[in-house]
Amino acid sequence: MINQITIIGLGIVGRSIASAIRQSDFTQRIVGYDSNQANVTACRSEELVDDCPIQIENAVKSADIIAIAVPYAEYEQIFSQIAPHLKAHAAITDIATIKQPIIQLAKKILGDHYSNFVPSHPIINLNETHALMEPALFAGRPIIVTPSEDTDERAIDAIRLFWEAMGGEIEIMPACENDALLASTCHLPQLLAFTFINSVKNKESIQRYITKNFKDFTSIATHSPILWRDLCIANREAILKEIGDFEVNLQKMKQILEAEETDTLLEHFSDAKQIRENL
Repeated sequence: MINQITIIGLGIVGRSIASAIRQSDFTQRIVGYDSNQANVTACRSEELVDDCPIQIENAVKSADIIAIAVPYAEYEQIFSQIAPHLKAHAAITDIATIKQPIIQLAKKILGDHYSNFVPSHPIINLNETHALMEPALFAGRPIIVTPSEDTDERAIDAIRLFWEAMGGEIEIMPACENDALLASTCHLPQLLAFTFINSVKNKESIQRYITKNFKDFTSIATHSPILWRDLCIANREAILKEIGDFEVNLQKMKQILEAEETDTLLEHFSDAKQIRENL
């Protein structure tokens, strides 16, 4: 059993980690930290942690495992704050969708502790209905782990057991593969949603005629613009490649319509429908 797990960032995902770990027998003590007092209050009211120190150094100094669950833009500051206070073999992980920029920050800032950093990314489903923590959020879900050649095997084992205690299913892959995968399945769809919304912002005369289909397709455009600005810039190379591939497919669709290739269009639509139904 692990003596202490510290969770930095007590938003929905951080609290869900605390709740899932609380239901296991993986650790004796859960400590939380968040600079947002509303998140701390919510975490205390749900009795998910044993302590929430005001100072981040007090939250991490005795931790055996540290899970960082904050927006991408905060990682540099968090790494700088915790680096001087970590135990020698404390395993550190994160939840960010992109891995290569996070790894670069960790290598630059964590110093001797870098070998204990095990980047990970839970593939979870969050939407507007998740107002509170969800203890089963990780059960049966893929957890992408992207260690480097320098990562300590003990740290990898600790983080693997950490996610498995919550029901996650570990998948090891290179960081670049994760970033390319998420550019395709997460980042490009988000960018397209913002783009489609902006395509009608100056067309007030048609906005009252927008259907539920359009609203459903662009629903993710309600997510934080600042968060997505940072992620898209950080993962821009992979996203630009996906945009190029998408442009090729869109051009093919344009040619099909121009040529009125009815059978080909039906085939494309049918294939897409079947794929979507199987997701």
